[in-house]
Amino acid sequence: MLDREGKIKFGDPVNKYTTGIQFKDPIPDKVTVRDLLTHTSGLQDNALVHRMAFTGQNDPKEMATVFAKGMTFTEARYGKYNYDNLGYNIYGVLLQNNLKVKWQDLLQQRVFDPLALKHTTAYISRASSKKWNVAAPYVFDVVSGKTIRSILPKQDNTMQSAGGIFSSISDIGRWLTINMNDGRLDGKQIIPAELLRAAHTGYTTNTRNEPPFTGDGEYGLGWQIGKYRQEKVIYHHGGFAGYNNHFSYLPEKKIAVGIAVNSGGVGRTAMQMIAAYAYDLQLGVENVDADYAKRLDDLVAEYSKRKGEAINAAAERAKRTWQLSKPFSEYAGKYTNELFGTIEITARENDVTVRWGNMFCVATPYTQKETIRVELEPGGGGEVIGFTKDADGNFTSLNYNGITFTKVAS
Repeated sequence: MLDREGKIKFGDPVNKYTTGIQFKDPIPDKVTVRDLLTHTSGLQDNALVHRMAFTGQNDPKEMATVFAKGMTFTEARYGKYNYDNLGYNIYGVLLQNNLKVKWQDLLQQRVFDPLALKHTTAYISRASSKKWNVAAPYVFDVVSGKTIRSILPKQDNTMQSAGGIFSSISDIGRWLTINMNDGRLDGKQIIPAELLRAAHTGYTTNTRNEPPFTGDGEYGLGWQIGKYRQEKVIYHHGGFAGYNNHFSYLPEKKIAVGIAVNSGGVGRTAMQMIAAYAYDLQLGVENVDADYAKRLDDLVAEYSKRKGEAINAAAERAKRTWQLSKPFSEYAGKYTNELFGTIEITARENDVTVRWGNMFCVATPYTQKETIRVELEPGGGGEVIGFTKDADGNFTSLNYNGITFTKVAS
C-alpha cells in the first residue's frame, strides 16, 4: 500500500529513507527497499535483530547507535536470498522515522481493522488488556524431563516487525481466505487484487529444506512460493521459543491450512505433519491414514529417543563442578557492549543467574576455567560465557559467542 501511495517505494534506495544517519559501514545506493523485504540486501546487523526479538533492550538512543554502527554490507551476499529478520526490522525503523507511525499501529489501521480481524494484534499488552485467552509458550525442560512454561514470553518490547503478531485461528482463517482470493472476503473486495498479487509474485529464487514444502522455489513479499506434490503452494512459517505457526494455501485448489502451536521442538515437526496430512486428505491421496499413522509412530519413537538423549546429557552436565576460581560475588555485576546491550550477572549462594534484558537463566558449570554455561533462549541449546581478568586479577569483561562485554564500575 505504501509503495503504491509513493510513501516508501520498493524501488527506492534504502538511503533515501535514512537521512541523518551516519553509517559506520555505508549502505550502497543500489540496495533498495525491495531488497530488504526479499532478503537479498547483503546487510547484516545482528545486534539490532537480537535486541528487537529477544532482549527488548530498545532504548531509542541506544538503538540509533546500533542501527548506525552495527550495520554492515557484504558485496558477496548482495542479490542472494538469505533469510533474516533484519530486512523487516529495518523497514519498521524506516517507517517510524519517515512517516512517524509505528508498524504495529499501521497494521491495525490498514489491515487488522479493515479485515475485521477482531483478535489480532501486534501488542501483547492489548491482548492482555482485552482479557483475550492467550496461549502461553511451552518448552521441554531436560532437567525435570517435563514440558514447562517458557520463561521468555513475548512482551511489547520484543513484538518485532518480523515476528510479533498474536492472532486467533478464526482470524488466521480470514487472513488466508483473503490472500487465497486476491483480496475478496465476505463477497467484498477489501484489498485491491493487484496488491496481493504483487505480494505473491516471486522476486528471487531460493531452495527450501523444511517439510512439507521442500526444493526450489521463489520468495515474494513475506510469502514463500513453491510446490507441494505437483501443486503450487504459497506459504510462510514462523516461530519463537515455545511458539510455532504454519500458514499456507494451494491457490489453484483453493485449499488453505493455518496452524498455531504453543510448543517448541517436536511441536514444530508435528505441526508440519498435520499440515501435510490435511492437504493429502483434501487432495485425495491414497492410503493417507495408514501412511500418516506410520509417520506418527515414527515421530513418537524419534521423539522418545531424542528426549532420552537430552535427559541423559543434562544428567551428565549436572555432574560438572564449578570452574570459577573466585567466589561468585567476584563475577557479579553489569557488563555492557555498545551494540548488544547489557548482561547482568547476579551471585547467589550456590550459583549465579544471568539476565540480558528479557532473557534470564540460572547458569550451570562448564568444563573450562573461568566459564559458565547458560541457556538464555529456552530450548535453544547452551552457550558459554567466559570471564577475563585484568592485570590486577579482577574480572573486567566477559565473552559471549565471541562478543565482549565490559564490566561497568559499580
